[in-house]
Amino acid sequence: MKDNFTLINHLSLLGKYYIYSKKCQNSLPTAHGFIARIKLIYRIELQISRGKNELSQHFIKWRKLVEVLTKEEMVVERIRKIQIGK
Repeated sequence: MKDNFTLINHLSLLGKYYIYSKKCQNSLPTAHGFIARIKLIYRIELQISRGKNELSQHFIKWRKLVEVLTKEEMVVERIRKIQIGK
């Protein structure tokens, strides 16, 4: 349960920062842009965890989101294949 809270809190802070940074740039935030930012942060934390030899903690924290993002990427890939087939 604590792991979910940590991830939810982190995503909430990332979302607030993403919206604020877009406001400062006079542009609109998008879901695609936010997901890209989350993936960037995930990769940065993965590198840090590798350096500290704490990969298990990293994967425990991000497990739920990785499952969702993986499914989302699979759906997008299927849609692209359908569109290319037309």
